[in-house]
Amino acid sequence: MSDNIVYNAAATILLVDDDEMVRHLLFASLRGAGFSVAMAADANEALDWIGTTHHLPKLLVTDVDMPGMTGIELARRTQTLGHCPILLISGKTPEAALTESWEFLPKPFTPAVFVSVVQKIVSNAERTQSDARIQPTPESRHDRLVRKAR
Repeated sequence: MSDNIVYNAAATILLVDDDEMVRHLLFASLRGAGFSVAMAADANEALDWIGTTHHLPKLLVTDVDMPGMTGIELARRTQTLGHCPILLISGKTPEAALTESWEFLPKPFTPAVFVSVVQKIVSNAERTQSDARIQPTPESRHDRLVRKAR
């Protein structure tokens, strides 16, 4: 992860894949599309990044089949810390991709398809967060009193 310079961890995509070539290709694709990206070679390194930055990433992209902790275990642990969109990538369709509310992109895929899927997930997540922020709050007792006094 020393390759990464992260200025705003909460606005960063965390990319986890044990295959160095795949990891660097996907990193370059996301950076080329303007995303801030941090990389991890395995789930433990990803959890260390989260612990060090004290933020969940904007999106967790993780390979499913990795030595040690799987991407599915990583996704579940990440979700216990708070809401974070998850994109699983794998050559095989894991059952969790069908049962959890996570996105799934089967390998192989082109960098263009990968970036397009990531853009869609990030856009949907931002829209959902924005919608949540603009919900009207119930009028407080103080506000009702002030309005009546006018």
